[in-house]
Amino acid sequence: MSEPSTATAALLALGALLRIRCPGAPVAWLDQAIERIQTAARPQAPLAQSFAAAARHLGMDPLGAAAARFDTPCGPLDASRWQPGDAGRALLLAAAIRQVGDAWVDLIEALYRDGDEGERASLVRALCLTPQPCRLLELARAAGRITSLRLYAALALDNPFPAACYPEHDFNGMVVKCLFNGLPVGRISGLAGRANPDLSRMCEDYREERRLAARAIPADIWLPLVPYASPGGLVLALEQTGCADPEHRYYAVLALSARRSEPRIAQALAARRGVEPDPRVAALLHPA
Repeated sequence: MSEPSTATAALLALGALLRIRCPGAPVAWLDQAIERIQTAARPQAPLAQSFAAAARHLGMDPLGAAAARFDTPCGPLDASRWQPGDAGRALLLAAAIRQVGDAWVDLIEALYRDGDEGERASLVRALCLTPQPCRLLELARAAGRITSLRLYAALALDNPFPAACYPEHDFNGMVVKCLFNGLPVGRISGLAGRANPDLSRMCEDYREERRLAARAIPADIWLPLVPYASPGGLVLALEQTGCADPEHRYYAVLALSARRSEPRIAQALAARRGVEPDPRVAALLHPA
């Protein structure tokens, strides 16, 4: 017997976790809903009905640490903040995809088009679990244009799809939009691997715009800014290691630590070891 695909293995693991978290009536409802999809001549209708009802039947408490790592075609997925309804919807979608074969992209596009905000959020979270995720790039772009912070967060945070499928321009724009909307860029999956000079420049420009407007600068801006920072941008990041705000110190040190091999940065970090009062920052300054 052949090994299951990465997406199938992740879905099996999600299903097993859901049976532990939601025993009894919730899982019985899910099994019946999947069976209706699998036995329907046209699964679109039973999928839409069960997709809409999943959150109500399966609950809303986060899955937690047991769901912190699933391997997907797009890379590691942290589903710890998923609700059982999100996981159930991913399983319902997978059952319908198996039924429709090559028409699976049309199935997903119709489900997205007709869904409410919560259903769409679940759907974009599950893009990484589809057979060929990057075929859904245009759907992801459409989701990113909607003025719903809930939907945008589902797309941008803890979701390996953008890092795997977005061209550089789209990925950079997503990062800056997260900064603008106060979404934590530290939860952008694959951020370090997609760092690039244009992104660092955009973050430097955004920081300067905020400074000139006397507006608060996001503390985590240093994560996308530092990797390819200009000489001036690097000076700013190094200055933040002594900032009065511990959040700015934390993210500046975290970002600079990835460039610790550079003598100037190593020296600046070493100088903070004996004087840093915040335990989180101090831990970064004393790597194992």
